[in-house]
Amino acid sequence: MARQIRWELGLLAWLLCSAASAAPPDPVALAQRIDTHIEAGRKANGVTPAPRAGDPEFLRRLYLDLAGHIPRVYEAREFLDDQRPDKRSREIDKLLDGAGYVSHFSTVWRREWLPQVGADPQVQFLGPQFEIWLKKQLQANAPYDKMVRDMITAPPYGYFDGTANGDDLAWKVSITNPMPLTLEFTGKVSGDSISGEMGIGPMGSFPFTGKRA
Repeated sequence: MARQIRWELGLLAWLLCSAASAAPPDPVALAQRIDTHIEAGRKANGVTPAPRAGDPEFLRRLYLDLAGHIPRVYEAREFLDDQRPDKRSREIDKLLDGAGYVSHFSTVWRREWLPQVGADPQVQFLGPQFEIWLKKQLQANAPYDKMVRDMITAPPYGYFDGTANGDDLAWKVSITNPMPLTLEFTGKVSGDSISGEMGIGPMGSFPFTGKRA
């Protein structure tokens, strides 16, 4: 499952996030560094930037990006009435510290890193558990490079209780990352193919298929 991660996201995490042993970068300095590269690319390609967004447009975009919904009426009024010059950065920090950000981005990253959940019945059961793991990482403010590293370097599956009776096979698989789980498989071999069911305890069972590599 970990190897289904989009490698460009892993590369982005490696480029933008500090190593686990290094101190977190200053956010203002990092933003200025990113802006410098964007500005250089804009000038090199002759792109004229759009006008600076007004407060109402900024707030709507911010909420959609970080919380997944538009602001409530009282939230919009509080922001628009705020006269402090740094109110935009304050609003960003408020949303990043809120539960809405954790919930929204758990869904965002689950869709990016485990897109098969929406279409493949063999992995649908992983979606809710994976989102729980993501929420814990976001609540702990874990760096993205650490999250990606933990998924890529997850320990291999542990196979046990395997039996074979002619073409009929049965075995169990124990996984620990991103959540502890025991999967129970029963399958039948036909030539170079195998098909059967995968049981996930109280969550029921799901069909699976495979072919000899």
